[in-house]
Amino acid sequence: MTLRNLVLIGALTSLIPTVASSQATPPRPAASVLFRPVAAAATSDTLHLPRTYWKEGALIGGIPAALFGLLYVGPEFCRFSEDPDYNCTLGTLASGILLGATGAFVGLMIGGQFPKE
Repeated sequence: MTLRNLVLIGALTSLIPTVASSQATPPRPAASVLFRPVAAAATSDTLHLPRTYWKEGALIGGIPAALFGLLYVGPEFCRFSEDPDYNCTLGTLASGILLGATGAFVGLMIGGQFPKE
């Protein structure tokens, strides 16, 4: 056989459809946690969300951040004040509240990723 005949046979056999038995079925989308079938006793507007550690995360993130704001950041802002008689209570409380809220938000977002089982 010549090379031309081999190429022609190879091209023609590649056009014949063959059954690919090793192929698996394509993956199907799974139902979302938010859209599970609702039980008959529950109302239709009830979401069945899994329980998470968002409250614990908010406490773990918020308390240390608030203490850091109250005990370190607020007094540091007052230390650099130009007026030595300035009352720094409001600034210290504001830094504690802002840092505590920020830490609590970060903690609850992280804690919300871990389901309770």
